[in-house]
Order: sequence, then C-alpha cells, then structure tokens
Amino acid sequence: MAEETIQQKQETGSDDKVVPKEPTIKELMAQMDAVRQAQSGSDKKVKELSDALTQAKMENEELRTERMSEKEKASFEIEKSKREIEVQRAEIKAQKLALERTTVLTELEIPQSFARWVHGNSRDELIDNAQSLKAVFSDEVTKAVNVRLSVTPKPGGGDPPQPTPKFETFAAGGSKEFSDYLKGLTKTAS
Repeated sequence: MAEETIQQKQETGSDDKVVPKEPTIKELMAQMDAVRQAQSGSDKKVKELSDALTQAKMENEELRTERMSEKEKASFEIEKSKREIEVQRAEIKAQKLALERTTVLTELEIPQSFARWVHGNSRDELIDNAQSLKAVFSDEVTKAVNVRLSVTPKPGGGDPPQPTPKFETFAAGGSKEFSDYLKGLTKTAS
C-alpha cells in the first residue's frame, strides 16, 4: 500500500497527500468470506488432528497391552477402570452439588439466577454462602429503598414535607413514631 502511494506521487509529480482508497462493501464481504473459509478449514483440521490423536492413543494402548503379560494386562485394565470410575465419581459429585445448590436456593427463597454466586463443597457450606448472599443483597436493597423513600423539600415549595421514618425504626418496634407519623399525615390532609 505504501509502495503504491510512493509510486503515485512519482507518477503525478506532486507532493499532495494521497488518501488511501476505502474498501467497498463487496470487498469487505469478500474478506469476511475468506476469513470464514480459513477458520472453517482450521476448525476441520483441528478436529481431524484431535481424532488422529485419540486414535493414536488407542493404538498405543493396544500395542502396550499386546506386549504385556497376562498379569500386567490385568493390572493395567484395573488401573484403567479405576481412572474411569474416578472420573464418573467426580461427575456425579458435581451433579449432586448442583442439585443441592438448587435445593438450597429454593429453600431460602433465592432466585435460581443467583446460583453462580453460591459456592461450597457441602450442603452446610452452600447454606452458609447462600445466607450470606441473601443478607448482603437484602441490606443493599434496603439501603437503596431507604434512599429512594427519603423525602427532600422542593425549593420554594412551601412547608417541607415530613420525613419518612426509616424501615429499621418500624422493624425495631418503633410503633409510637409510626403513629405520630400517621397523625402528621392526617393533619396535613385535613
């Protein structure tokens, strides 16, 4: 591209800046198709190589077992079975844990969309983690609601409105304050 620009300057004999030509939509589409084809080809090649590797491992295992004595073959098969069982156990444990997580969230009335933030290796750990998440989330929601409910006077709006009592006051048994608040509302309404 730079060579073309230099060559154009030499041909025209001017030092004016040459603006590079922007590609058209057709050219961009052709480039995208070329990239897709290259990626498709590489994906196919990766799959072929992966299949070939799997096949080579199986052939290697067969060759190793052919050279073994009966006792070695038996111990090799036992070890292979043990590895497969361990993999299956790990998968089962992960599935049980996922089911337990779902159960804990349902019991604590936490939406399932929060499951990715609840971790643990046992039911007790899951419950502790879920309760902590619920407490933190509830605190944050309460703070946000309190901020939204707090009343600020409008400039030049007359008497400032009576501030709304905090939720914690009602929850802590502040019934006198609540009744005073209601009395104030009925006075201003009449």
